[in-house]
Parts: sequence; C-alpha cells; structure tokens
Amino acid sequence: MLHLLQWRLCLEPKTSWTLRVEVDEHGEPCIILPDDVIEQVGWKIGDIIRWVKRDNDSWILERIS
Repeated sequence: MLHLLQWRLCLEPKTSWTLRVEVDEHGEPCIILPDDVIEQVGWKIGDIIRWVKRDNDSWILERIS
C-alpha cells in the first residue's frame, strides 16, 4: 500500500515544489518532475539521478550522469 501521497522537492535558494506520488505501469511509486524543475537544477532527460538518504530521514537527489 502506498502511504506517501506527496513529495516535496526543495532547492537552494529556498525554491520548493510539492509533487504527487503516482504509480507507474508496473505498480511502482514514482514522481514526475516538471520541465521547470529539471531546467532549474540543470538536469536533462535521460540523466541518472541517485537518491541519497541523509541521517535526518531526508533525501538528496543528485545527478550521477
């Protein structure tokens, strides 16, 4: 059962988005990043993003390729 309904993306300087957690065609939870978010962080379609869990139970998303 999916308990998380929204996900909040925060960037410096104090920019944030609240995104819906959706379910993909395989039944897996996913978020869809809007084009303006992708543009602001400098990512491109096809980039590989790593989720890194921090000690305070928050997450960092970083582009690895």
